Amino acid sequence: MDLDTLLGPTLPLGAAELRAIAISGAVGTASLGGTSGALGNALDASLLQRLRQWSDVVLCAAGTVRSEDYSGVRLSARARAERRGESRPPLPPIATLSASLDLAPRGAFFVEASVPPLIFTTRDNTGSARARGLARAGAELFYLDDLTAHGVIRRLRALGYPRISCEGGPRLYGDLLASRAIDVFHLTLAPFFGPRVERPLVEGPPGEATRWTLEHAYRHPDSTLFLRYRRAATEKGVNGPGLGTMIG
Repeated sequence: MDLDTLLGPTLPLGAAELRAIAISGAVGTASLGGTSGALGNALDASLLQRLRQWSDVVLCAAGTVRSEDYSGVRLSARARAERRGESRPPLPPIATLSASLDLAPRGAFFVEASVPPLIFTTRDNTGSARARGLARAGAELFYLDDLTAHGVIRRLRALGYPRISCEGGPRLYGDLLASRAIDVFHLTLAPFFGPRVERPLVEGPPGEATRWTLEHAYRHPDSTLFLRYRRAATEKGVNGPGLGTMIG
């Protein structure tokens, strides 16, 4: 399967678009043995890389950084060259939001990152010991009065990152869905059935469910389903109601 077919139609460079990518087992669990990677196959990993190539910035919650042991974005030499040909940096940064700043300065998220991560936190953390430690580790910190998914997206776009891809976790997906912020959702449905949901795919504030349009579906030979949904044009976007505070 061609990755650009899975990616689907894209807006021109500079146009604002937010895409989410996630994987779930058939009964709704977003992890297997504690990580989402155990659910996926090689094509799912390649689609994640293709979406990262498309992105100006990758957004994920601090809990996802910790549970998935995130490092910086890595792309193939060809993907980096294609980004340079578009007059874009060869690699996008990873952005995260955390009120606690509970991130390990010596972890892979900092040590193995070629591009400094962007960390959004509350103004209360200005000058704190944790903030100073993360800054020394190479992070670029931003202190917000509105530490919500909505506030972070607004700031990212003001910083010049119109194309945003979100990689979770459950609370971040939930808040973005509640605010109608996601334009396209890439959902991989893995053929795993278990007696319980280890971790839900989405966990957010109460809200009305909305109907989306299935743009594309592909059945892999191993029975994994690759689904691409687009938010209906009649739904309001990220300028809608505010979101609850994201605690990392």
